[in-house]
Amino acid sequence: MARFTKHGGLRVRQRLGLPAKATQRMVDNALTRGKDRTFFSGSLRRYLDALWHNSRSLGAANRIIVYGNNIFLFAEDTLITTWALPPRFMGRKALKNERGRNGPSETPSAPEEEG
Repeated sequence: MARFTKHGGLRVRQRLGLPAKATQRMVDNALTRGKDRTFFSGSLRRYLDALWHNSRSLGAANRIIVYGNNIFLFAEDTLITTWALPPRFMGRKALKNERGRNGPSETPSAPEEEG
């Protein structure tokens, strides 16, 4: 179960418009179902890498997760803060793709050959 700081919980409620009871569920889902910054490529990856390097210089944060068009900044399994993904990155195929490195399955299963 993921944890969140007082600030992180406030930001989830404030920026995502969720009630207090849904905060824990959203943080858990972000940690388990979200995609790590290493999943992405191109300009989105460069943007996330810049955020990661800036947060590392501040000290605590070591993971950036993208889930539901939102960015979650974690220190291990504790949410530090969250904010919306910039509009220029919304609607990307990688955000909608459920399969991938952090998805349910890395590759579709190949049919077995008979004979």
